Amino acid sequence: SVPNTEHTYILEGPGPRKTYVALGDSLTAGVGVASYTESYPHGVAKLLSKRHGVELRVLAYPGLRSKGVITEFLTTAVAAKPDIVSILIGTNDIHGRVSAQEFESNYRAILEGLGDTKADIYAVSIPYIGSRTLVFPPMNFYLDWRTRHFNRIIQRLAAEYKVTYIDIAEPTKRELKPDSLYSADSFHPNTVGYARWSHLIYADISP
Repeated sequence: SVPNTEHTYILEGPGPRKTYVALGDSLTAGVGVASYTESYPHGVAKLLSKRHGVELRVLAYPGLRSKGVITEFLTTAVAAKPDIVSILIGTNDIHGRVSAQEFESNYRAILEGLGDTKADIYAVSIPYIGSRTLVFPPMNFYLDWRTRHFNRIIQRLAAEYKVTYIDIAEPTKRELKPDSLYSADSFHPNTVGYARWSHLIYADISP
C-alpha cells in the first residue's frame, strides 16, 4: 500500500486559526515514534496552539530529498495558503551523495516557490543524526563535514531570501550522539529527541 504522506491535524487555541505547513522527509514524518503526536511538527503546533488555533499540514515522506520537495509537495504547500512553513530537508541528499551545487539549486527553488505565499518561512538546519553505535569513523567525520557544508548553504540562502534560519544542529550535536535520544533504529530521534527539536524551533517562530 502507498503510505499516506499528507496529514492534517487541527489543534484548538485561543486566537484565530493559523495554517502551519511542515515540509520534509522521515524526520518530519515522525519516523521513530509510535504516534505522530510525538513528532516535532506536532510538538511545534501544540506550543503554537497556546496562542491561537493551528491547522497543521504535514507534507513529508521518508527518503525524500530536496528535489522531491519541489516535485511532490511545493504546489500543495503553496495552495494551502500557509501562515507558517518549516523546511527540514537535506539528510537524504547528504546520505545519497547529492552534490552541494544540486542541493543549493533545489533549496533555492523551494524558497522561490514559497515566495508565492504570505507565510513566515523557517529554514531548519540539518541535524547531526546517527548514534555512535550506528555511524563509525571515518564515515561519521565525512557525514558531519557534509552536514556543516549543507547547513552553511541553507543559512546563506535563508539570509538571501530573508527567511529565518533555525539551527537545531549545533545545540543538539552532543545530545544526539548517545543512544538515549534515539529510537530503536539508532538513526531517528525518539520522543525526547523530537521534543527537544520542537522547543528549539518554536523558540524562533515569531508570534
